[in-house]
Amino acid sequence: MKKHVKKYFVDWQDGKLAHNKMNTIANHLKECAECRNYFDKMNELLLIPDKQILQVLQKDPYLPTKIKANLESNKKRNQNLRGLKFIRFAFNSFLLIIAVSIGIYLGSNLSNQDSEYEEVDLAATYYQAFSQQNIADSYKEIIESEQEEQ
Repeated sequence: MKKHVKKYFVDWQDGKLAHNKMNTIANHLKECAECRNYFDKMNELLLIPDKQILQVLQKDPYLPTKIKANLESNKKRNQNLRGLKFIRFAFNSFLLIIAVSIGIYLGSNLSNQDSEYEEVDLAATYYQAFSQQNIADSYKEIIESEQEEQ
């Protein structure tokens, strides 16, 4: 399979390739239909068209008036938006204050609940410690009961 030369198209079109490279590409284009088609299509796209084919732009006599009207409408719209920006800022600030207040309220309730649970856990730990017999006493009772059985 031959190596395609499509990547050299831009340099080939601009004439920036060395003479021997240009000859190599020309020989390749004679043999490779795919590259030849590619080069032909790209040449068609890049050809400078006749000036007669292009549309002639007409001067618009009302262009300055349209630009001024557009600028004035933008100024009016921006003035109207300034008031809305202040209202939007005030509303967002209000919502932020409400959100922070709710967070503080919920956080204070959580800290109170934690202390109640700690007190209950502490009382349960003391109860368990004082309600159970000492391990040494339990061990002595087991040994004594085994000795009585013998």
